[in-house]
Amino acid sequence: MNVNTKAGIANELRAKTGMTVPASFDVYDALGRIFSDAIRGGEEINLFGLARIKVIERKARAGRNPRTGEPVQVPAKRALKITVLQPGKEALGQ
Repeated sequence: MNVNTKAGIANELRAKTGMTVPASFDVYDALGRIFSDAIRGGEEINLFGLARIKVIERKARAGRNPRTGEPVQVPAKRALKITVLQPGKEALGQ
């Protein structure tokens, strides 16, 4: 099973559902657009039985340049937080 590429995921979709190759690529592309739109809107994405993805706001903070040791200001930013749910942990044997 190769799920590290778009083609690999599309082929797994095709194999598991019986859909055509072009249809599996369409589903893959549609999911990407759905997830991107949700993230842009600040919505939480629940991949039931696997993980939850949500946008968090990180505050500005003081940091340090690791090369020179000089203090620097790290700006505020939005980031993604991924939480693995219990069924996903069980799949890992945890």
